[in-house]
Amino acid sequence: MKRFTLLFAVLVAASSIYANTATLRLNLNKGDEAKYRTENNQTITQTVQGTQQVTLQKQVVDYKMVVTEKEANGNVLANITYTRFFISMNANGQDFSFDSDVDKTSQIPTFSGLGAMVGKSFQVKYSTLGEVVEVSGTEAMFENILNELSAGNEGMKEQMKAMLAESFTGDAMKQMIDGGAIIFPEKAINVKDSWSSNKTMKNQVVLNVMSTYNVKSIENGSANITVASTIATPPDSKMKMMGTEMQFTMFGTQEGNTIVDLKTGLTTESNAKQNLSGSITANMGGQTLNIPMTIVSEAKTVIVK
Repeated sequence: MKRFTLLFAVLVAASSIYANTATLRLNLNKGDEAKYRTENNQTITQTVQGTQQVTLQKQVVDYKMVVTEKEANGNVLANITYTRFFISMNANGQDFSFDSDVDKTSQIPTFSGLGAMVGKSFQVKYSTLGEVVEVSGTEAMFENILNELSAGNEGMKEQMKAMLAESFTGDAMKQMIDGGAIIFPEKAINVKDSWSSNKTMKNQVVLNVMSTYNVKSIENGSANITVASTIATPPDSKMKMMGTEMQFTMFGTQEGNTIVDLKTGLTTESNAKQNLSGSITANMGGQTLNIPMTIVSEAKTVIVK
């Protein structure tokens, strides 16, 4: 009798384990849509020629995804449309803010550029594993933004195009979107399972991101997945800002969790905390400056009604 009871207990435990097995797939149909809000709070600390400078920044981005086509292999093509940009910043004792719901333009060109992106769309093709297969329509979107900001001033348009063109290429946008997405594993997952991915993100600078995903729970139609990442700039990572070439050397970590809806494969909520440290090297007026820097970020993305 004891042996039977033990066997029964083992079978019950095994059935409980397998009941929490799930296969993560992006399963969307034409006409499906989701509205997202991403909020990011950052503290950036730099030491310039012995003086510490602290910048506090908050960004809110609202955007909508609408599936326009589903292929036979399950891949989907979606329109991504920005609907709002909000940014507030405190730098060197000065406050700046911009809200595209209120402000049409700003004396700060970067803010005006964000405002001009509202209502503009581009297209993203996703695989069933959540990979970004390709991004299209970014060149047309960029051209519309330039026309809106330059208001017929061709000289201004060419100047802005030279400054921003690299950020709006299909590859740059693909890296930016794909960098924050979870790539699902081929196999079914269970609680405590894990898998890894290596990605390259580009958001002003290039970052190599190595992530490990762990399944914390599978319940109520969702999978709760924790994410732990190490982040580093590749060797000789450079960018130009206001005509000055800068070299970035940054390292850090990121931790967070993501909730995935098992029916659609959509992320319904994600949270992340990131810590980066390193330096920027720049040649200014014949003088080489080495600027130590730390960036502490806390980001949250949710589906909004």
